Amino acid sequence: MDFVKNRKVIFFAVFLLFIVFGVALFLNQTSENNNQNGKNGINIDNGDTKINWSKYSTTDISLKESINITESGVYNLTGEIEDGSVIIDVGDTNGVVKLVLSGVSVNSENGPAIYIKSADDVIIETKEGTRNYLISGSSFGDFGEETVDGTIYSKGDLTFSGDGYLYVESNYQDAIVSKDDLTIRSGEISVSSVDDGIRGKDSVNISGGKIGIKAKQDGIKSTNDEDKTKGFIYIEDGEITISVADDGIHATTSLVIDGGKIDVQKSYEGLEGAKIVVNGGDISIIANDDGMNVAGGNDESAFMRPGSESFSENVEYTLVINGGSVYVDSTGDGLDSNGTIYINGGDVVVDGPINSANGALDSEKGIYFNGGSVVAVGASGMAENFNDSSSSFGASIFLDTSYAKDTKISVVDENDNVIVSHLSTKSFSHINIGSEKFEFGKTYTIYINDEEYESFTISSIVTSIGNSNIGPQGGGMQPQGGGMTPQGGPRGF
Repeated sequence: MDFVKNRKVIFFAVFLLFIVFGVALFLNQTSENNNQNGKNGINIDNGDTKINWSKYSTTDISLKESINITESGVYNLTGEIEDGSVIIDVGDTNGVVKLVLSGVSVNSENGPAIYIKSADDVIIETKEGTRNYLISGSSFGDFGEETVDGTIYSKGDLTFSGDGYLYVESNYQDAIVSKDDLTIRSGEISVSSVDDGIRGKDSVNISGGKIGIKAKQDGIKSTNDEDKTKGFIYIEDGEITISVADDGIHATTSLVIDGGKIDVQKSYEGLEGAKIVVNGGDISIIANDDGMNVAGGNDESAFMRPGSESFSENVEYTLVINGGSVYVDSTGDGLDSNGTIYINGGDVVVDGPINSANGALDSEKGIYFNGGSVVAVGASGMAENFNDSSSSFGASIFLDTSYAKDTKISVVDENDNVIVSHLSTKSFSHINIGSEKFEFGKTYTIYINDEEYESFTISSIVTSIGNSNIGPQGGGMQPQGGGMTPQGGPRGF
C-alpha cells in the first residue's frame, strides 16, 4: 500500500510540475506579446557601445589638406580643407575609429568629404559648442568598382554622437551613406541633398539628437531587400524635421517608431515601409499623396510617383498603431495599407483627400480599431469603415453635404462630455470616428460648428450614419466582418 501511495504522490508531484511549467511558459509568452515595444524581430546593432576607447591612442590633427587614417584610434580634428577628404582605411574586421569634430570645415569637389574606405565601426562625434561643415561637389571621380555616392560615405557601421552641430551638404547624390548599419545617438545634424538625405543600407537606428533634412528625393531610408532581418528603420527618440520631394522616411522592410518627434513638413508620401509599427512618439505628416503607406498602398499612385521603390516580400504588410500621437494631412490616402491596419491605441487624426478617388483610411484587407482615438475626415467616395471584427466601437458618418475647411467637428455623450473634437484643414463629406470611450447602447450627438447635426446610438461595432454609396470594407473589395482575423490583431512584431 505504501508503494502505491508513493507512486500516487510522485505522479501527482510530476503532474503539478508540468502544470506550473506550462502556466509559466504561457504567462511569459503572454507578457512578451503584451509588452512588445517594436524591438522584437529587429536586431539593433549597438557594437559601437562595446568599444573600449581607452586602449586606443588619441591623435590631434589640424586639417589643411586631405588626410589618410590607417590605424585604429581616436582622432581630434580641427581646421579646414578647401578641397580634399578625410579618408579612413583601417581594415574591415577589427578596425575602429572615432573622429571628434571640433570646428571642422571640409569641402570636397570630386568625392566624399569623409570617405570610410574600410572599417568595422566608425563614430563621428561633434564636440559641444562647435560647428562643423562637410560639403561635396557636383561630380565624383572614379572609385573603381565601388559606387561612392555620399558626402559622408562609409562601407562599415557608422554612428553619430556628441553635442555639437554638423552640417552636411550633398551636390552629388546622397548626403550621409552607410553600406551597413547607421546610428544617430545625439547631436544636431542638418542635411541638404540633391538626392537622399540619410541612407543606411542594412538599417537606420535613431535614439536621440536633433535632425533636419531637406532633400530632392527621400529623407531617411534603408534599402536592403535581400535579407528580411535588415532594411529596417528604428526610431526610439530624437527630434526629426523633414522636407523632401519623395518619401519622408522609407524602410524596405519594417519602420518602427517607439518615441521622439517626427515632423514631415513636405513629402510625396510621408512614411513608407513593408510594415509600419508606431508604439509612441509625436508624428505629424503633410503628404502630396499618401500619409502613411504600407507596401505601395491600394491605388495606382504607387506606380506613378517621383521615386517608386520596392518593398520586401518577406514581411507581412501591416500598419500597426499602438500608441503616440499621429496627425496626417494628405492629398491621397491618409493611412494606406496593402494589407491590414490595426489601431490599438494612441490618438490618430487624419485630414484626408478631397477627391473621391482616395480615402482618409484605406486598406486591402481591413481596418481593425481596438483602442485609442481616431478622427479621419475626407471625401466619401472611397471611405472605408472599421472592420466589424474590431474590439472597440466606431462610427462612420456620411454627411448630407460637403463642409469647408476650418469646420469644427465635435461628438459628445449624453452628459455633454466631449468624446472627440477636430478642426478640419480642408473640405470633407465623411467622418470616421473611433473611441474607446464609446459604449454599446449609449447615445451620442454630433456637432458641426457648434450646431447639433445628428444623434446616434451605438448599436454595433460600427454604427453607420447617413447615406452611403460605398461598397464593403477593405478598399471596396471584401465583405464586412473579416471573421478570419482575431479581435485585437497584432500589437507590434
